[in-house]
Amino acid sequence: TDSSWAITDLLTGAFQLSMDRDGKQLAFAAFEEGGWDIYLIKNPLDLPARRLAPTVYRRKMSQKRPRLARIAPKPKAPDSTIQQVSVPKTTDYSRYVFADLDRRTKVKKVKLNLKEEEYKFDDGHYKVHNYRVKFTPDLVNGQASYSTLWGFQGYTAIAFSDVLGDHKIFLGTNLVFDLRNSYINFQYWYLPGRTDFGISLFHYADTYLSGYYGLIRYRNYGAWFLASHPFSKFSRIDFFVNWLNASLEYFYLDNYSQSVRSFLPGVRYVYDNSEWFYTDTAPREGLRGAFNLVVSPHYTKNSPEFVTGMVDLRKYFKLNDNYNIGIRLNAGASRGKNPQQFFLGGTENWLNRKFNGDLRLTSVYDVYFSEFITPLRGARYYEKTGNNVLLFNGEFRFPFIPYMQLGFPPMRFGNIKGVLFTDIGTAWNSDRQEAFRGMRAGRLD
Repeated sequence: TDSSWAITDLLTGAFQLSMDRDGKQLAFAAFEEGGWDIYLIKNPLDLPARRLAPTVYRRKMSQKRPRLARIAPKPKAPDSTIQQVSVPKTTDYSRYVFADLDRRTKVKKVKLNLKEEEYKFDDGHYKVHNYRVKFTPDLVNGQASYSTLWGFQGYTAIAFSDVLGDHKIFLGTNLVFDLRNSYINFQYWYLPGRTDFGISLFHYADTYLSGYYGLIRYRNYGAWFLASHPFSKFSRIDFFVNWLNASLEYFYLDNYSQSVRSFLPGVRYVYDNSEWFYTDTAPREGLRGAFNLVVSPHYTKNSPEFVTGMVDLRKYFKLNDNYNIGIRLNAGASRGKNPQQFFLGGTENWLNRKFNGDLRLTSVYDVYFSEFITPLRGARYYEKTGNNVLLFNGEFRFPFIPYMQLGFPPMRFGNIKGVLFTDIGTAWNSDRQEAFRGMRAGRLD
């Protein structure tokens, strides 16, 4: 009918309209309160026209008095001043050669010679073909090096996906001509439906120099499977299964090694409605939480048996655009014949790190079947260990140095945040009771 009428009172407009084939549902995006939201209208063609109330801006304009009290009429010109204006004849451009607008670009045009019968029917309609999965590379990245100990080495990462993004493949490897010392990771993701599925095959190898045992090598190969189902934009549930085969080999001790095999099914619930700003290093407001349950049944004689549950809750309070408060509660417990150990203390990426004892590299269980719980600032790594853990973190975050410019050296930087924090935590074993013995060396004993 070539007519239009209002059915909504949106101020920012409706974008990316998409209607189903039957015309029963209309989805569109609208900008609201600093973010894009998706809306759905049912039976949009049957909605009656709305009489929209004037906005605040229109009401203010109607209340203002007109700036011009009266417009003086223009005097009429006599006939003697009227002149005949001649319009020049349009130039004939049929013999002109015009330059292309994209003549400066380096993109070369490719001529395609397609036969019309290949993509059209005799009646003029286009042919429709079923979608076929065809992978194309998204990322190819590699680097190479030479070591006097290991010889030539290299790492390559390759990512593939199809046009619709329903299938993704990732391959990463640093093959060094020896599988036992190589890092290989293969992942495949199936993403066309609401529930995402992923599978991975991996082989990891890490070599360390221990103090007493000399050179040691850790190997871990296996697979994992993940099914992730979202309930909403903010919550999801994950079902996963890990198959691990971990071993510890001693280069200087013959016929002495450790090996553990484990089959780890688990479930995880995640909720996250936190809000970020592009200059933030942490969320400004909202809630983030995860509930994790992992089971390690009796798989082989070298398999640990345990059930571990963990809770991680984080709440953020926005005071204004630059100041906010964040609190976190982390709790975990492990039960069974071989319960997991929680290592409490320290912080991530600690440069001048300190340990309560030595770095625990001589036990497969400590490396692959334990959990580091951080941050507990002011405490060392392994400060507290046990199959139960409880940690509270509180932070007041503020802008410390918004902007600084130096004359020499000529450099400038800014957006440096400051934090006032408190960390309180403990870890203990269920089969041992420990009493508080006071303070020693500035720490709780």
